[in-house]
Amino acid sequence: MSQTRPELCAEVKKLLEKEIASLEERLQFYQLLLSIIEANCGKQVGGTRIIEYYSEDGRPAATIYRTRDSVRIVFIRPFPRLNPYIRYLVRTARQLSEENEQLTVNEEGDGEALKALTIQGLDKDTWEELELAIEYVMKRLKVKPSQREE
Repeated sequence: MSQTRPELCAEVKKLLEKEIASLEERLQFYQLLLSIIEANCGKQVGGTRIIEYYSEDGRPAATIYRTRDSVRIVFIRPFPRLNPYIRYLVRTARQLSEENEQLTVNEEGDGEALKALTIQGLDKDTWEELELAIEYVMKRLKVKPSQREE
């Protein structure tokens, strides 16, 4: 069965939009990696704080990378977006970004699961609010922290 021209155009448009979204996610990730490298090479004040979270049976659950003005939360196994604690974390990050124009929030994953959450443009006050939300969510997800400075 052949597609009509409008159907083909719609499909190509959908594929291009998906590819653009994917490239934007990759760009955000590379920007965060660059900020971590700059922090470790002395171009930023302070270093990168890494907090690893482990499940009750000792398996890695999540890693948080914190630089001076950004945080990236990477879940080892993607968490369902319908999980109330994950929804709370994402909603809190979005609300903070609405209150602060410099703040950008990027969610990675598919429609059903969240793999990573990156927040850039943090100041001290915003970080403190976000940190409370992260600690609450991790406690409710029953994972425990282990941290190091790099």
